[in-house]
Amino acid sequence: PWTVKDKSGFIQTPQDFWNVDAADPLVHSARFFYGPMLQGRDGIGACPCCGTGVVFKRDALVSLGGQSYGSITEDYNTAMNMLGSGFATMFLNERLVFGMA
Repeated sequence: PWTVKDKSGFIQTPQDFWNVDAADPLVHSARFFYGPMLQGRDGIGACPCCGTGVVFKRDALVSLGGQSYGSITEDYNTAMNMLGSGFATMFLNERLVFGMA
């Protein structure tokens, strides 16, 4: 069963789109990344931050001095800083965020 990890820094949820044709093979390839791949990373407490659909724990983010900046991958860098500081990261495979492709 899915449970909140001790010293969790953030929860990542899948990114999904409301206007994608069900027959589109490329968009649905993201289901592997936002499914088995991130579920596996969640199992070891090392899910990357993917930007959209993430919820940070405020005290964890403040303890790092805020979100990383100075890179086009500030979301991923923030996740690596959290992991390096002893925080766990989590993935909840529940579609809560829907954008337009």
